[in-house]
Amino acid sequence: MDLSKRLEAVCKLVTKGNSVADVGCDHGYVSIYLIQNQISPKCYAMDVRKGPLSKAKENITAYQLEDCIETRLSDGLEKLGEMEADTLILAGMGGRLMLKILGDYPNISLRLKEWILQPQSEIAYVRAVLRDCGALILEEDMILEDGKFYPMMKVSPPNVAASDFGLISEPKLKDSDLFGELLLKKKHPILKIFVEKEIKTYKKILDQIMNNRQQDSEQVERNNNRQRELEHYLEQLKNAWKQLQGGTV
Repeated sequence: MDLSKRLEAVCKLVTKGNSVADVGCDHGYVSIYLIQNQISPKCYAMDVRKGPLSKAKENITAYQLEDCIETRLSDGLEKLGEMEADTLILAGMGGRLMLKILGDYPNISLRLKEWILQPQSEIAYVRAVLRDCGALILEEDMILEDGKFYPMMKVSPPNVAASDFGLISEPKLKDSDLFGELLLKKKHPILKIFVEKEIKTYKKILDQIMNNRQQDSEQVERNNNRQRELEHYLEQLKNAWKQLQGGTV
């Protein structure tokens, strides 16, 4: 089973020997890969959509892995038993949806040993919420595939009772939430590419705004507000670049 670079990296974050629940499994390729490569002895391929789940069943049967992979039609963690899985994979979905799935079934999510998360959006928000709820990011990776950047992480769930588990809706963001503290520490090569690209892109946008002098007062005010936002983000990018490589861009 050949996977995309993104999904293969997700699989490599799974602790070997753990049983896995892949929520939002699409066509079941992650579960098949985990079994074939002897990373996991048991997988639960789960999806809220009947179409992809039916295709996952076909693929699992084609690879003769029915004894190792169980499919379930499930809204998030709804159909996962409390002690069935060690690892939860949430990949290829929006950050807020991912956090909603974790928060909707705390009696399940908190009993898991680890969460493997690959948000498609709002990565800084996800990192901040995880930090504020007491979860610990153990490992981070970042993949560049087909021109897109994919950050991902292995997370240790917070050690709290289900009744006390809450996800802060508007956490205070830190600069490290934008780029990933662990990615910065190990000077991840893909993060370097991302930061350098962002600096060049937003410098151009800022130059365009500064050169576009409008007479309309409302437009001027909007441009001024946007300029301040861009200048702040560029400062954050430059600080990250210094941590990653040193010097200036």
